[in-house]
Amino acid sequence: MIELTDGMLLYHGSYTEVRDIDLSRCNEGLDFGKGFYVTSSYEQARVIE
Repeated sequence: MIELTDGMLLYHGSYTEVRDIDLSRCNEGLDFGKGFYVTSSYEQARVIE
C-alpha cells in the first residue's frame, strides 16, 4: 500500500500499471464518455482474473 502524506489515493481498474495517462488510447462510447476513470474504492477498481 502506498502511504500518502498529502492528497488522495485513487485507483484505476487495470491489469497493468499506468504511468502516464494518454487520452488518445481511451475507448469511445463509455458510460460517461471518453476518459480515464478512477475511483477511491480499491474494491471497485480491483481486476478479477
